Amino acid sequence: SYADPPFWGTFLIVGLMATFAAIGVGRFIARPLQTLEQEARLLVGGERQQLPLVGGPDEIGRLSQTLNRLADIVQQRQHNLMEVNTELRLSRERLEAHINGT
Repeated sequence: SYADPPFWGTFLIVGLMATFAAIGVGRFIARPLQTLEQEARLLVGGERQQLPLVGGPDEIGRLSQTLNRLADIVQQRQHNLMEVNTELRLSRERLEAHINGT
């Protein structure tokens, strides 16, 4: 019956074990995500070129790999924009020199 002390003792022990397991799993998931968030902030601030790989073959590891690919794409596009900007500046200078007759 539900009034038996062994039932409530077992129920309490199972409940505590489930609580501790949930806390452990939560930390296992949260820690890599916190690391990714901190490193992503450094990446956005220009202090990092790439994020460290976090986790393994699971979703967190794949997220880390995807963010690194994104960082590579952003870096490549930034490099391309700088090259185009330099080309435009040089073209403008040549055009101004031609117009001014120098």
